[in-house]
Amino acid sequence: MQIRQIEAPYLEQRSQLLEQIRPYLEDDARSVLPLPEFQLFVEQFLATCNSSLRVTDHPPIISVNPSTWLLNRIAVPLQLSHYRSIQQPRFYAFQLTARLENWQQTFAITIARPTADGSELDFFGVDRQWAEILAQIRLDTASLHVFEQDARLAQEVGCLICFVGSIFELISPTVWFTFP
Repeated sequence: MQIRQIEAPYLEQRSQLLEQIRPYLEDDARSVLPLPEFQLFVEQFLATCNSSLRVTDHPPIISVNPSTWLLNRIAVPLQLSHYRSIQQPRFYAFQLTARLENWQQTFAITIARPTADGSELDFFGVDRQWAEILAQIRLDTASLHVFEQDARLAQEVGCLICFVGSIFELISPTVWFTFP
């Protein structure tokens, strides 16, 4: 039996579970902020980003504790919708739309490229994904009353987008292999 045949039911089951999460993210993605899984993600995320050369232009200024984030103090929901995977021969990415009151933006984040021999995908770390999000984000905070904390809010949104991208990831890192 091939690994793909064994893997397919698992991926289908995971996909069905993720479909149950999707309405919460579309309604208000901040609902994941108190989850222990998100707290752990933030801790690992910050450790990775703080030791990365990729984020020297935008060093993390977000708190390790999501309960203290600006996103919690904003009266309007952060809606993440239209998530989709993009699979091309030269890269793998995800796309989603973020909305916060009057601001709305669609992000396309590359998360992997095939290795030189094409047998595996070389997944990028969250630091590279986050740097890509921060390079794209154009957050309009005028109506949100976060006074001179635009960069922090943008980083919180970026971290949450990275988390959502990681939980919706349903691709196998091995494209093919040869058994001796």
